[in-house]
Amino acid sequence: GCISLDDGIFVKDTVPFVKDCSCLACTHHSRAYVHHLINANELLAQILLFVHNLHHVLAFYDEMSQATSMEKQDIFIAHIEKQLMIRNLQAL
Repeated sequence: GCISLDDGIFVKDTVPFVKDCSCLACTHHSRAYVHHLINANELLAQILLFVHNLHHVLAFYDEMSQATSMEKQDIFIAHIEKQLMIRNLQAL
């Protein structure tokens, strides 16, 4: 899901952006630190958020490539549709 790290509730939040995320940003920095960087208008905040998002985009394309090469596109499409439906329900 989407979180707004500029919100004051993250001032003392020591967990990574996303639990169990293996990206550089999540393994080395907390939500509180990125919250501080955002509020101080530090460029590093945008870089860390970009690194995190890029990690997930590349993982998505890797999964898509693997599904295509193994001819399991239908399973991959069903998985994506399920994720989109879950996010749409959470947004309500």
